[in-house]
Amino acid sequence: MSSPMSEPFRPCFHYTPARNWMNDPNGLVWFAGEWHLFYQYNPLGDQWGHMSWGHAVSVDLVSWEELPVAIPEDARHWIFSGSVVVDWANSSGLGDGVAPPLIALYTGAERGAGAVQSQCLAYSHDRGRSWTKYAGNPVLDRGLADFRDPKVFWHAATARWIMVVVLSMADRVAFYGSVNLRDWSLLSEFGPAGPAGTVWECPDLFELPVAGRDATRWLLKFDLMRSAEPGNCVPVVLVGDFDGTTFHPDRDAAGTPIWQRADQGHDFYAAISWSDVPAADGRRIWIGWMSNHHYTTAIPTAPWRGAMTLPRALSLRRTATGDRLVQRPVSELTRLRRPLPAPHLLSVAPGAAVDLIGSQPAPLACELTLSVADRRAAFALSVIGADDMRLVIAWNPAHAILSIDRSAGALAANPAFAARASASLETAGIDLATPLDLQLFIDRGSIELFADDGAAVLTMQHLLPDRDWRISLVAGPDPVVAQMTACALVQP
Repeated sequence: MSSPMSEPFRPCFHYTPARNWMNDPNGLVWFAGEWHLFYQYNPLGDQWGHMSWGHAVSVDLVSWEELPVAIPEDARHWIFSGSVVVDWANSSGLGDGVAPPLIALYTGAERGAGAVQSQCLAYSHDRGRSWTKYAGNPVLDRGLADFRDPKVFWHAATARWIMVVVLSMADRVAFYGSVNLRDWSLLSEFGPAGPAGTVWECPDLFELPVAGRDATRWLLKFDLMRSAEPGNCVPVVLVGDFDGTTFHPDRDAAGTPIWQRADQGHDFYAAISWSDVPAADGRRIWIGWMSNHHYTTAIPTAPWRGAMTLPRALSLRRTATGDRLVQRPVSELTRLRRPLPAPHLLSVAPGAAVDLIGSQPAPLACELTLSVADRRAAFALSVIGADDMRLVIAWNPAHAILSIDRSAGALAANPAFAARASASLETAGIDLATPLDLQLFIDRGSIELFADDGAAVLTMQHLLPDRDWRISLVAGPDPVVAQMTACALVQP
């Protein structure tokens, strides 16, 4: 039997199941020293179907142990996305009197003609290892065919549970309240709003600190399965305020909600955040599915299909154009670092190129930090694999655009996969002579690029061969001076 690392594109430091299909993360919760990662899972094959909740746990957000299927499909329902909370006060009445129960709220998706989607409940008394479906399911049913993905949290100011759930085909988010997790009342609805696109999915709502200020704001996130960009799914973020009943987004002078993209790449979808993170930790952390519905079945992996992104810690940064989401890879990833022999100070003449990391033994897995001394200088970073297959990261200072082009790699014949992704970096109030800082996490089959200390993120699958790879820095018409560190990322 082959080892996982002998399987093409099996990541070294991103979570994947041993076998079969995986997509959206579900039920993220911290409890009893463990980070729980539930997810959409097909126990019977590597294509979407037979949706159940897969399950993995970690003590450090870095190394994951895959556990048996947590909540399997049944004769009535496939188990769609949802969330898990710790019912500390046993408000549900479903505890065993020994420890607080874990409560899962998920979408039960019926099959066949006239099928509806409704919100159901399950509970666990053994740290999420086994689950009992509530006898009174569903706990919320509007008789709709597309009504899904409940995210639940405790709102202390109003002393009740809040459920955020989408009316997917109506492009609306609904907010419900409950005192016992079993009986729910409609509080308000939001939408349609945001960028052009349809089929809203996987909402989340939480409070975030504003860096450098004694203030917090609320962030509402949902995903567009069908965006205005051909072949792309888009994660949308709105910053605003939530009073326990209604979400009030920040608006521009015309009264239009100000939306942001959570990730400017093509492979970050359905992210949700962990609940019940201890106050001593204090972070808001989320993780996303690292793929795209438009081409995920074409990704040549076996016997597994689907991977998660890196966990990311979130905050807000006040800028000249408003409060902006900032994402940084969790600090626990530093324990994977093993220094690589590479130059630390780079000086590249106009039009010249220099290899940053020469050919390394497979697998392709490293972290690269690059601080370019003057962001007015154009440059490109090429990650080059065998047969001249490559992924190119380019900086265009004239328009402050950072882009990733993977059209010279695998699946180039697939227009959605080959498409170029780009992010416009903030320029208002920014001294263009200051450094441009990039942090790259390159794994087998993927790259996650964090720019300007997490102000912009691009996540892309790349599918470069493991052998004979290198990273080259190419200067534009002006010289490029930069500082760099490079580390292999190896599981301890």
